[in-house]
Amino acid sequence: MKSKIMVEENLDKTILELVKEILQIDNIALDENLKGLGLDSLNTVNLILALEDSFQIELLDEDLEPDNFSCINTVKSLVKRKLT
Repeated sequence: MKSKIMVEENLDKTILELVKEILQIDNIALDENLKGLGLDSLNTVNLILALEDSFQIELLDEDLEPDNFSCINTVKSLVKRKLT
């Protein structure tokens, strides 16, 4: 069974890679504002689809609040909620 730390690190790494690929950037901090880095509505849809596919989760309308996509940490919190 994976340790909680390993799961957290994998979440961070996977979400970081998805966001970096969608926004076409190389470096991003976990608390950096994603909108300021170019996360517009189209990129948000692409991120939602990538999260659903990567983590086998379903994001509902109530999950799509802008605050859930403000930075990597908030995206991670959303994914963690959906995984439990």
